[in-house]
Amino acid sequence: MREFRKLFDLPAAKLSKADVEDLARIVTDGLSADHANQRLSFCLTKGDENYRAGSVEELFSQVLPNAVDSLDFSAAGGGFENPLHQGVRIALHRTFAHCQVWADNEIWFNGKIEQITRFFKVRRPWYGKFPKIFSGLFGAIQGLSGAAFVLLLMRSYYIWTICPVVTFALCQIAFDKYTNGKLFPYIDIELAEVRPPIIGNRLLVVCTVVGVILQAVAIIVAIIGIWKL
Repeated sequence: MREFRKLFDLPAAKLSKADVEDLARIVTDGLSADHANQRLSFCLTKGDENYRAGSVEELFSQVLPNAVDSLDFSAAGGGFENPLHQGVRIALHRTFAHCQVWADNEIWFNGKIEQITRFFKVRRPWYGKFPKIFSGLFGAIQGLSGAAFVLLLMRSYYIWTICPVVTFALCQIAFDKYTNGKLFPYIDIELAEVRPPIIGNRLLVVCTVVGVILQAVAIIVAIIGIWKL
């Protein structure tokens, strides 16, 4: 039997409870109407906690955390002779997201991939448009901080050396949070209707940006030599 199968990465996205429900409807659309021939599975995680269900209704009937770390979802269905001849598996995590689609019907297969991809693209946050920039940006800032420290030290601007040291440390903290998906998460799933702002992360970003600006000023001052402490 001929089968079509594709594993692909999904765009970054910010999802609400309603979005998860919509995604479940998109994924199950076109599967067998006979529930005996459907296989549905949901798994939400928050730290060491796992919440499992066989339907989206069962999932949201549980007491869930406001924000979760991951969502793994699979749906498959078909006819009597081959009950699992088409389906979708989606893995959404703070640092990555991918999807696998398979079917013996090429039209359903291509249409489902297009539906799912479009769903995520319209929910992409602003930083999701630059997924490969941040790692290089953090490295560039830390490299600039190291060069600024050496330059200021050579010019005997000892007080100004505080700027690159602090900026380097803040950038390292921000990079650690970014690689763990706690800052600019690739997939951000918020199930609560109202969620308080993450003041810590915002303050970290603001302080890092201010540090970069101050050390840039210090470098300019050191280069032109118009101010010596």
